[in-house]
Amino acid sequence: MRFFNTAAATFVATIFLYSLLPVDAQSVFDVISNDRQLTLLRTFLTTTPGLANKLRSSTDITIFAPTNQAFANVLSNPNVDLSPAQIAQILRYHFVPSGEFLASDISDGLQLRSAFQSERLTFQVNSTGVFVNNFSQVVQPNMMASNGVIHKIGNTPALPRTILNALSAPTRPPTTPAPVPVMQPVPAPAPAPDGLGNIVEVAVSLDGFSTLVDLVVLAELDTALATLPSVTVLAPTDEAFAALDPSLVEALTTPAYKFHLQEILLYHAFESILQGPNLLDSFSVLSPEGLFLTTLNTAEDRVQFRSPDGQSLVLNDGAANVVVADVAASNGVIHAIDAVLLPSFLQETVATVIASDTSNLSTLTSLLNQAGLVEVLSGDGPFTVFAPINEAFDVLTELPDLDTLTDILTYHVVAGMYPSTLIEDGLELTTVLGSTIRFSVTEMGVMINDNVPIETTDTVAGNGIVHKIGGILLP
Repeated sequence: MRFFNTAAATFVATIFLYSLLPVDAQSVFDVISNDRQLTLLRTFLTTTPGLANKLRSSTDITIFAPTNQAFANVLSNPNVDLSPAQIAQILRYHFVPSGEFLASDISDGLQLRSAFQSERLTFQVNSTGVFVNNFSQVVQPNMMASNGVIHKIGNTPALPRTILNALSAPTRPPTTPAPVPVMQPVPAPAPAPDGLGNIVEVAVSLDGFSTLVDLVVLAELDTALATLPSVTVLAPTDEAFAALDPSLVEALTTPAYKFHLQEILLYHAFESILQGPNLLDSFSVLSPEGLFLTTLNTAEDRVQFRSPDGQSLVLNDGAANVVVADVAASNGVIHAIDAVLLPSFLQETVATVIASDTSNLSTLTSLLNQAGLVEVLSGDGPFTVFAPINEAFDVLTELPDLDTLTDILTYHVVAGMYPSTLIEDGLELTTVLGSTIRFSVTEMGVMINDNVPIETTDTVAGNGIVHKIGGILLP
C-alpha cells in the first residue's frame, strides 16, 4: 500500500509540474500525458521500450493519437487479442518521424511514411471529415508541442497491414440476414471453367435483378465488371429500382445522361472483394461512425458500411440494407441491397458545383451572377460547362459590358452532356451562344480552339458536367 501511495503521489506531482509548463515548452509526450482522453495511449507509450523517450527528444514529428474510446473500441471486441508486440507496432504506425504535418498540410490522397516498417498512412479528406486509411477519423487536429504536432483519432486506431491481415480471418461462422425470396440463385449461363460465372453472368442468372442487368448493359459497363480481377457489387433488386422517382429512371436511360448512369452504377462497385463475414468482423463497421470505402465512380465517392447489431450491414446511415450477402462469382462477390444508393452529386447543379469551388472558380461565379446566368445553369439542362479557372481572367484589364460578358460566358456552355470520354480530336460543339468550339488532342493534352487547355475534367452534377479550363474562350 505504501508503494501504491508513493507511486500515485509521484504521478500526481508529475502531472502538476507538466501543467505548469507553457505549451510551447511541452514535448509531444508531455502534451499526451496531460490529456485525459489519452491516458491509455500514455500507458501504452510508457510500457513500450524507447518510444516515450522518442516522443520527448525527436524533433519535427507528427503523432496521430487514438483516444481512450478509440482503443476501447478495439480492445472490447471479443475477436481481438493484441499482444504487447502488436500494440507497439500500432503505436509506431501512428508516429510520423519525418515532419510536422498540420491539418492544412493534409490533403485527400496524401501518403505519409510511419515509423513502423515504413508502412504508409493514407488520408481521405471529404465533407464528413479527415480519415486515416479510410476509417480512422481525426476528431481534434493541431495540438501543438515544442517538438511536433498531435492529431487526435476518435473512433478507432489505424492498423498496419500485418495486424489487419491477422484480424481479418473470420473467427465465427458467417452470419447474414435471412434471404428474401427475390434472391434465388440458379445456374449461371456459360459458367467459367472453375464452375462460377463472372459478376455479370451471375447477376443475369439471379431472379429479381433484371433492371440492374439492363442498366449495366445500357451503360456499357458489363465488359468492365466482367473482366475486373476483383470486384464487389452492391446489387439493388428490381423492387429497389421501382421505388425510385420514375422521372429519374427515365432520364438515366436517355443517351444524354449515360455518364450519370455510369456514375450511379459504379457508386455500387468496389475494386476489391468485400466479403460479409470479414466486414462484420471489422471493429470499424461496428463503430458508430462505420467504415467508409471508396467506390469505382469517377469522383471516388465513398459508401459507409455499418453494423448496429453485429449481424446486419447498413449502408449510408440507413439508406439501404444488405439483404443477402456473399453471392460468389469467379471475379468477385455480389451483395443484394434493398434500395438504390444515390451519390450526392444528383442534388447539385452545375451552378452550385462552380460556386462551391471557391479556390479555382470564384471569379467565374461572380461573373455568372453579374450576367444573371446562375438561374439558367440551375435549370433542367443538361449542360456542359467549360469553366475558366481564376487565373484565366488575369488577361482581362477591365470587365466588358454586360452584353459582351453574357456572350463570352454563354460561349463556354454547351447544351448536352459531354464527358471527357466523348471529347476527341476534331470534335466541334455548338455553344449556347450559337457559335462553335473546336477540340484538338495533342501531346500536351486537350485544347479548345487551339490555345485553351482543359485542366480538369468530369466534375458531375445532377443537371450536367463541368470541365475546368486554363483560359478564356472568345467568340
